[in-house]
Amino acid sequence: KTLRVGVEQSHLQTLALAPKTALAEIIWNSLDADADTITCTVKPNELDGIDQLIVEDNGIGIAPDNLKQTFAELGYSWKRLQTLSDGGRFIHGKRGRGRWAALGIGTDVRWISVSDSVADGRVRFSISASYGALDGFAVTEFELAKGAETGCKVEVSNLTPRGTKYLDSDTVIDDLLATFALQIEQYNLNITWRGNPVNVEAIKAKQTDIELTVDGIDGPIILTVVEWKKELPRHLNLCDASGITLHQMKPGIHAPGRSFTAYLKWAGFLDEPTMLQLEEQAPEPIPAVISAAQDALR
Repeated sequence: KTLRVGVEQSHLQTLALAPKTALAEIIWNSLDADADTITCTVKPNELDGIDQLIVEDNGIGIAPDNLKQTFAELGYSWKRLQTLSDGGRFIHGKRGRGRWAALGIGTDVRWISVSDSVADGRVRFSISASYGALDGFAVTEFELAKGAETGCKVEVSNLTPRGTKYLDSDTVIDDLLATFALQIEQYNLNITWRGNPVNVEAIKAKQTDIELTVDGIDGPIILTVVEWKKELPRHLNLCDASGITLHQMKPGIHAPGRSFTAYLKWAGFLDEPTMLQLEEQAPEPIPAVISAAQDALR
């Protein structure tokens, strides 16, 4: 059957994210499903290019009992009703938009899930989406999968030129390190990219936690700075209190010869998450918190 979304195609197109952000969103979904092993591979073509991105995990899969709400209602997500996953992890996505993110890498996406249904037990099914018809998700019939391990496999095909360029670049594993370093250590995750482990400890030189004070804010604000042994793009990640990245920005400081990723952790960022992309131009106290972090970095 096809699940229809009652939203204009032009609006749904804005939810297809840049390839870097889209890949991270796929992996965040695996983390929210309590996966501890996430394997990212690409399928090459005969011309040594890339035909397909494949991300496979061993999480709990996609819940089969509420697919109509999960995929046919923009803004709906089971995650908005929970702070923690069943495995006790802080949940990343709550706005019900991530299902379109992968279409920023390729024009066709298929999710293949093995998960538990209340009525049928363990089942296998797939859901497909296309950039040409963003308002519909095609769902296959459920097949009994007794004895199979749960998990989800995401296949992104017909890659866009931007998607191909990014996936074939040397920056992907560095981006994954910078985005997921805290979660990899916190949850003992095994993330691999094209056969290479995303190994935080191998290139981490030092980690420092700094408690910040901002006038008018009583709750804790923690700046975690991870310094790297190799040159990586420098980022300041605006995070919730648990360290889940909500927005990534440039640090806004001069630090010649220093390679680091900073995680600014404050519960207040969740109050207005859509404003974070405005960074220093966002309503107060967001700019004040960012400024305090930049002062501490200096």
